[in-house]
Amino acid sequence: KITIVVGARWNDDNGGDSGSAHVFVRSGEEWSQQYKLLAPDGAAGDRFGESVTTSQDTIVVGAPGDDDNGGSSGSAHVFVRNGEEWSHQVKLLAPDGAANDRFGESVAVNENIIVVGAPWDDDNGEDTVTSTPLNCHQAVQSQAGIRTLKMTDHAPKPCTNPLPALEPSTSTATSKSCLRRGFESQKMAAQPDLASQAVGNNHVTTWVTSE
Repeated sequence: KITIVVGARWNDDNGGDSGSAHVFVRSGEEWSQQYKLLAPDGAAGDRFGESVTTSQDTIVVGAPGDDDNGGSSGSAHVFVRNGEEWSHQVKLLAPDGAANDRFGESVAVNENIIVVGAPWDDDNGEDTVTSTPLNCHQAVQSQAGIRTLKMTDHAPKPCTNPLPALEPSTSTATSKSCLRRGFESQKMAAQPDLASQAVGNNHVTTWVTSE
């Protein structure tokens, strides 16, 4: 089925601006809402639905206002489809998450990789750009099975086909071996930080820049 996901970050079902996401499917020429997604631990100000992405039977929803690692540290939620139902599988947090990182401001999923943007992460100075690729299949199985590789601006190399200008890390996109992040003036693909933190013993393969 053709599926569209629409975020509603100001939805108040779990408190003011807790957020939601709506799943629509097409049957013939008609579109109908199939499901309304809420964060299981949703709270006021989470802004669940700020970003959404879908690939086959997986939906990822960003909640940059989540406070698990401090105020507006952020999170992302993974849902999978079983028949006509969508179920929450795992909540993703940045391994080094901190207040105001806004992890979940942007999300992307492609096959077995999830990428989550954290535009206000301070690793390279105040509000520098980071994105965290996550192994989607392992993420669906258990939080303890996730391995993360953190991408910062270390030794970036330009992609040959830059995308339109965007604010830092407010957009992420992934396509197999090339991961793109939004920058104010240009788009680049970069190899992941070699000092990236890992959780568990699963693997994400080496990233290569766009040729």
